[in-house]
Amino acid sequence: TAYRRQRQMCKETAPILIDLGKIRSIKGFCYTPVQEGNTDGTIFHYNLYQSNDGKEWKGIILNGEFSNIKNNPIPQFVTFGKVLETRYLKLEPIEEINGNQKTSIAEFSVVIP
Repeated sequence: TAYRRQRQMCKETAPILIDLGKIRSIKGFCYTPVQEGNTDGTIFHYNLYQSNDGKEWKGIILNGEFSNIKNNPIPQFVTFGKVLETRYLKLEPIEEINGNQKTSIAEFSVVIP
């Protein structure tokens, strides 16, 4: 199932919240852009945060980039360099590859140790 969201006429991004159900050990994530030919909403730059209570957030990756995703829209694996213990993740799109106010995700998954 593909996820698409059109942001309203504002510059503020709408984050995507992921609840892992309980505190889990993770060492990265995978973002897969929509593969159906329409690249609108493909995330280029992003922030990723973690939380154990869904209220207080700590930055894991700030101003991350899915390099060359416009020319090669394949699953993007990102590792943290260490194992994190967290329940919630917040993916905050900063910039979309075409400069549009949209966000799309075909799949988001976590990488476990």
